[in-house]
Amino acid sequence: MVYPDSVHCFACGFHGDAFAVWQQVRGCDFRTAWDALFFEAQRGGAYVGVVESVKLRRPMRNGLDFVPLYDEVLACCPSLPGTAGATYLTSRGIDPAAAHRLGVRWLSNAALGRVQALMETLPKGAAVDAGLVDARGLFTLRCHRLLFPARRDGHTVWLQGRSTRHGVAKEGRWRSLSGIRPWPLGLDQLGQAGLDEMVLVAEGSTDWLALASRGWTTIGVPGAQAIANMWLRLLTGRRVVLAHDGDGAGDLGAQLWRERLRPFRVVPQRLPLPPDVDVCDYLRAAQSHDPVRAVAHTGGPARSVPLRQRIWPP
Repeated sequence: MVYPDSVHCFACGFHGDAFAVWQQVRGCDFRTAWDALFFEAQRGGAYVGVVESVKLRRPMRNGLDFVPLYDEVLACCPSLPGTAGATYLTSRGIDPAAAHRLGVRWLSNAALGRVQALMETLPKGAAVDAGLVDARGLFTLRCHRLLFPARRDGHTVWLQGRSTRHGVAKEGRWRSLSGIRPWPLGLDQLGQAGLDEMVLVAEGSTDWLALASRGWTTIGVPGAQAIANMWLRLLTGRRVVLAHDGDGAGDLGAQLWRERLRPFRVVPQRLPLPPDVDVCDYLRAAQSHDPVRAVAHTGGPARSVPLRQRIWPP
């Protein structure tokens, strides 16, 4: 069903605006979709690319149906510390050991071979149904080797890969499983958090990891604003802080989140990031320049005072 400001699929439950549709079709994050649609609108071709790209062959599948298989895929990967993925995360100010505990993995050449061998043992069509192979019959995330899993009750229900190669265009940096409905990252940590704990909402996987690896209760939402009501209900009664980028896209995403949370009587606050700075870069700069004012905490459930003092009012 197409509405004036959104679309809804009664078969798979997908609901979103033009940005969400673009993200779903192109497999990118909200910021990339916003930039791309803004560019297309400026040149007057915003409708052509979407119409030509939307060719859904089947409803989106739920990753819960493939829990054992996704866990097996991640089990093919080595421990994250010491890999090229760890080197990349360190350059972004993220501790690889903490990232490993959150399930992030690096798809090494050897791991890619093990994944390929695993898929060859599956019944015919199983790898396709699980979104693990693309139209060429190759592993979907073979070129996006830093793997971010969304977990539910300790099991992997969705995977997103990031390319760490230099020179990769924004729209090509991220890729997700084919035809599998995205899940928020950090749901297990949210379920373990007390109702009095602040919950941060990150725009994407890297920002989620930057916050979650430092011990903050954080959910990372692929698509930023395109989160289903079933997940929004989990935030009812909580103090929610939007950790969106300090730019136009971040402002728009924060506005959309406020609107989506209103029916659940949640009035989110906003983390005041400097202009054109994302959470990951801010944390890295704060930690290197002035550890006392860093947003990260040093251990335990307590949170540092500076972050609380640096929250915008709603």
